Amino acid sequence: MAFHIPNRKSKKGITLLLVILITTSLMSIAMAVFNFVITELRISGELSDSFYAIQSADQGLEKMLYLDRVIGTRSESSVISDAISNGACYTTTITKSTVASTTITTIQSIGKYQCTAGSLRQSTRSLQTTYQ
Repeated sequence: MAFHIPNRKSKKGITLLLVILITTSLMSIAMAVFNFVITELRISGELSDSFYAIQSADQGLEKMLYLDRVIGTRSESSVISDAISNGACYTTTITKSTVASTTITTIQSIGKYQCTAGSLRQSTRSLQTTYQ
C-alpha cells in the first residue's frame, strides 16, 4: 500500500498571498484614516483663520461707521485700509447715494487673514451694512 504525501510547497504560496492581501487591506484602512485626520486638522486651522478675517472686517466696518456717524465724512465715496497686529488686514469702502432727497449710505468691509505677500493660504470674509 502506497501513501500519498501532499505537496507542502503549494500551501506556502497561498499563505504568502493571504498575508499580502491582509497587509494591503490594513494599509488602505490606515491611509484612509490618515487622510481623514489631516483633512479635519486643515479645516480646523481654516476655521481660526476665518475668525481672524471676520474680526478684521468687523473692525474696519466699526471704524468707518465711527468716521461717518461721529466725525461726519462728507464725501460720496471713501476707502480706508489698515493692517492689524495679528496678521489680518481690512479694506473698507463707504458709498453714499441720494434717492428722493434721502441719503443712503452703504459700507462694505473686506477682512483678510495672512495678508503677507506670497501667502498661499489666505482667508477672506466680508461684511456690509446699509442705512439712511
